[in-house]
Amino acid sequence: MGMLILILFCVAAGAFIGWNVPQPEAARKLQDQVLKLLGQSKTDNRDSDNQ
Repeated sequence: MGMLILILFCVAAGAFIGWNVPQPEAARKLQDQVLKLLGQSKTDNRDSDNQ
């Protein structure tokens, strides 16, 4: 039971941090490189959501 509570706490803390802390510049550059490698761009994903 204690392990389940620890896992839920870690998931909640990670979601809170990921939601409220801005993305660092290094992470943004890495994301751009990975998306470029996959042949996608950030605007492609946003445009498909708006249609």
